[in-house]
Amino acid sequence: MKAHIFLIIIFIFLEIKSQEYKPMLTSSNEWHLTNCFNGCLSDVYYTDGDTIINNQPHKILNGYHYISRTFLLRENTSERKVFLSKIGNHGTVDEFLLYNFSVQVGDSIQMLNPITPFPENAGYFKLDSINSNLLADGNSYRHFYFTPTESNDITDYNVTWIEGVGSLSMITAPGGNGDINGAGKLSCLFKDNNLVYENLDSISGCQSVLKNREVSLTHKKPTLYYKRKTKSYYLNDAEQVKRVQFYDGNGKLLHEQKNNKSQFTLQLKTPYNFPNIVVVVAVLRNGKKYSYKIIQY
Repeated sequence: MKAHIFLIIIFIFLEIKSQEYKPMLTSSNEWHLTNCFNGCLSDVYYTDGDTIINNQPHKILNGYHYISRTFLLRENTSERKVFLSKIGNHGTVDEFLLYNFSVQVGDSIQMLNPITPFPENAGYFKLDSINSNLLADGNSYRHFYFTPTESNDITDYNVTWIEGVGSLSMITAPGGNGDINGAGKLSCLFKDNNLVYENLDSISGCQSVLKNREVSLTHKKPTLYYKRKTKSYYLNDAEQVKRVQFYDGNGKLLHEQKNNKSQFTLQLKTPYNFPNIVVVVAVLRNGKKYSYKIIQY
């Protein structure tokens, strides 16, 4: 009997280990990150075009706090690794290893969360187990379950990766805490406009923004303009604008304004201490976003 159970365990282990690798990046990728501070709100980011850096193909991230288009993803499918490249203000490129899906149970790895709300160095995590679970598309995906090592005095929460998906936090935070009441938790993932992953704990359903992006809208595009007399920036035709977000050149969220007017003044002065270059994002009530770059002199 014991020998029979042992053989079953070995069979399951070999089956999981020998599963064909499911790449994370396809032609079109769209992640929804939901948080519930004052009502639940989902931010959407996605891959938007391709580029070549150091002779390697990369996907360009856009949306959410990646609107600067300086965040790039690349995947080495043979090594089962996913990398982030960040383009600096002077054209420098910093590359970070985000995910290593070749890791084995019992291994310890260092996790990095570059340019996120989490510690950039999240410390070392041990891979406790790998299970295969069905996702929304009906296919089986390997789930990786990590816990902080005893020597990790930086992070005190567990982390889950899903092969072909990423972490349960934002894509650039493999060591981030996927928390609906914190920085957010992954709720939806679409690949090539097909739903792959969904978590409906806090939302009613998943709807692809990219799939509906070409649908014609009846409202005008909000207009950003500058009045020399008052030395202020204004957003006009803003009836459909729900909120306005301000980012620096690195994609860091600096400030957010809510809106219920057709025209309002952008708060670009102290105490927010904005840099010279600010990216303004108008978020419409239907989720569509328009971005504007302001260079202050």
